[in-house]
Amino acid sequence: MNVRAREAVRLAALIVLVASGTCAAAGSNLPHGYPVPDCGERPEIPERPEKFETEEAIAEYNAKVDAYNATMEQLVECVREYVNNAASDIEQIRKRSRDAIERLNRN
Repeated sequence: MNVRAREAVRLAALIVLVASGTCAAAGSNLPHGYPVPDCGERPEIPERPEKFETEEAIAEYNAKVDAYNATMEQLVECVREYVNNAASDIEQIRKRSRDAIERLNRN
């Protein structure tokens, strides 16, 4: 095996180690790190009164529960989109890494 081929094998092995997390912390191609989700904070669960004195109190509590549920649905959808986008980003990074190795191994 010539020197160039040995270096390509070493680089491929290093990429595998880094991708598997078995290597010490490495640098990053993302200069500012990966963005955190911008979905807002999880809302507080409405506190249920021990007993309801009036119909108005029931309606008020139900309105709080409805608002909580709507906010949670939005939060779950936002996080789901973030996770799906992150999975797509990971796949693009893997493809570009494979392409870089293939380019290096040519010739």
